[in-house]
Amino acid sequence: MKYKYTVPPLLPLTPYELVGMIDEVKVLTAKSCPPCPTDAKQWPRVSEGREYRFKRLKYSYTRPISRKKMHTEKSGRTYVVDHDIERYGVDAGYAFKDNLGRRFVFRDNPIGDYELRSDLVWDFFEMPIVKTVAELRPKAFRRMKENCKVLEEINDFKFYPGQLDYISRVACVDQALVCGDVGTGKTCMAIALNSLKNARRTLLVAPKGTVKDSNGNKKKYDPAQWIAEMDKFSPDTQVRTIFCTRDFGKHLRKDGTLPAGVYITYPNAFFLNGGFERIPRSWLVQDRERNFRWKMRELGFNAPYDEEDPPSVENEYHRGVGETRNGFTCILKPSLSSIAGNQFDCVMLDEAHIMQSIDSVVTNAIIRLQPKYRYALTATPIPNVLPNIFPILGWLAVPNWFHGDKSNARWPYALEDQASFCSTFLTRERDFTEEAIRGNGSSCIKICPVISQAQTLLKVLKSLVAFISKEQCNPDVVKCYIETIRLPLGYAQKKLYAHNLDIKNIPYNDPKTCYGVQLQRLRGICADPMGRSFNDGIVRSNFNPKLITTLELIHQYLSKREQVIHISACIGQTDELANRLGESDISFSRIDSKASDHAGEANAFRRKDTHVMLMGAKCAVGHSFPECPNMIIGSFEWSYGSFHQALGRVYRVNSRQDANIKVLLSKDTIEESMFDKLADKRDAATMCILGEYVPIDYKDGDLDEILAEHHLSFDVDKIETKSEIEMELKWMDLCEKLSDQSGSLLLEVL
Repeated sequence: MKYKYTVPPLLPLTPYELVGMIDEVKVLTAKSCPPCPTDAKQWPRVSEGREYRFKRLKYSYTRPISRKKMHTEKSGRTYVVDHDIERYGVDAGYAFKDNLGRRFVFRDNPIGDYELRSDLVWDFFEMPIVKTVAELRPKAFRRMKENCKVLEEINDFKFYPGQLDYISRVACVDQALVCGDVGTGKTCMAIALNSLKNARRTLLVAPKGTVKDSNGNKKKYDPAQWIAEMDKFSPDTQVRTIFCTRDFGKHLRKDGTLPAGVYITYPNAFFLNGGFERIPRSWLVQDRERNFRWKMRELGFNAPYDEEDPPSVENEYHRGVGETRNGFTCILKPSLSSIAGNQFDCVMLDEAHIMQSIDSVVTNAIIRLQPKYRYALTATPIPNVLPNIFPILGWLAVPNWFHGDKSNARWPYALEDQASFCSTFLTRERDFTEEAIRGNGSSCIKICPVISQAQTLLKVLKSLVAFISKEQCNPDVVKCYIETIRLPLGYAQKKLYAHNLDIKNIPYNDPKTCYGVQLQRLRGICADPMGRSFNDGIVRSNFNPKLITTLELIHQYLSKREQVIHISACIGQTDELANRLGESDISFSRIDSKASDHAGEANAFRRKDTHVMLMGAKCAVGHSFPECPNMIIGSFEWSYGSFHQALGRVYRVNSRQDANIKVLLSKDTIEESMFDKLADKRDAATMCILGEYVPIDYKDGDLDEILAEHHLSFDVDKIETKSEIEMELKWMDLCEKLSDQSGSLLLEVL
């Protein structure tokens, strides 16, 4: 059966996404009835070729879950408790009557008689044909594809097959979330979209390290990454930078407009930049008046404040700041966004997940930008929390959404409807055991990443969100090999680790705070034990098995004349490695909070002026090094999104060699447990957005549970260790090996 969707999806729908279309189609044609499983009590009876009418219904469900969590008594005794948790949500159910007149329902969480999993519906019925934007707008799609080929000829490069189709589809609409896997070439896609839409003035907002260096991008041989990409894929485009109000004034013409071209900036420069447009959420209600008047004085306004006679509620100065009424927003001091935002007819927002909380200053500045063409780029549209996608899609789909009380077919939720959105699609979990332990009658309920009524949400998203993987972009993409190397702790390192695994040694009264601090301490000990502020002289050397293995791997890669990237979540670990490489005369670049010129460091590595790149975990986004095939991850904030962002630095759609990733883990530690349980486990919200069925028994990785299980399994007497002092004696030999390698590399250059 064919079906014309009112708001067409950008890409072909997956079988799971098509389940939601049953609500629109109403009638499905049966296939031959599949064999009845031996354990099935009820099984539909349908006749091949016959049509059956469906009705959409809502079904509540509850599902029991068990998790281990740590608890500490007032006496200081710590123990682990199995918590009884109940997950509850709502399914979209699709009901029909079979040949015997029995009503069957297809839903995500079947719990009753005559109910089956939603993804089994296509075992019984033909899938409906839902036309995408390419089929419904064939002329526009063909024109965009032809224009893409013109771009290839003019700029002397080739799109990958999947990229060509993807860009042409997205270019058929004026607003979309360009959601590609890490390393799919979203930069190239954005530049192509800008050319295809023929935008006169485009504002590109990207991470600071990819658009600016410490010299203001005046060094022609050291352009920031986005500027270099613009020069590569669209060399005729005039590119300018706006990093402050002075930059904007410099570009402004006499008639008050900007010349045509692409203007590059970064979020803090454009959306903050000394402005004050909203009362920060961190200001406590009782302190807002005092803080606001202090801020006014700081900005040069006359704002007297009498401590003896504070103003009454009726004459509070700060009331209304940040609020929008009838399209007008009350602002104390405008940011660059408010000053210059109406100059652009296209906005490209890179790393769009900076728009998370609807109440944040940055989000409120972005949603006031109202160009004709709006594209948001991200690899992680929902970093574990579904409401994060709400402001992104509202801004993209609805003109003047920030005015309030505005929605449309592409996004049927007004700015004020976030509570309704959450109540419709969020699933929750109630912890009965925690309630019993507290004993104060309060409920312990939290949001779960599993989405309620997923098909209903997917119907809306697919006209706005277009996801593409590396394999879909380039069928011949190289392989990515991930090897974990599990290493013992140093002797003193183990001693410090065991000390901090005892909750009595974490100096906080609140148990929740204690466990959070404890988790961070244990992770830090695995990376940089000597540099911990709580070390107290227990560890006197970071020359442990992990550091030795890192240096040996670097030597191995350099001996093959290959570059390598090292990623660390701990700056002390990077400092230690930098010092050792410096002693060995190994050239390296560095991108983290201690390096001011990220663009210059990145370009030196790309030119192969340096052989090792030391990168902070939070900086492992935006920069790409497809010519480098090797990566060592020394420490990390283990989660699916952050781990794959890191892999994307070397594993890219245009990589020429297979990517080799070495993940170094401290054995029998929380680091090892977190990697094994979280690094490759996608959260349920992400699975849903990609059009995949989430298993009924899905259980997300919970840090509290991981910590509790680790507490049970850790046996200090059985932990393998090596003496840091003995290992330090090996440094001179290893340093000599690295120095010899450095000398041979230098001779090659000469």
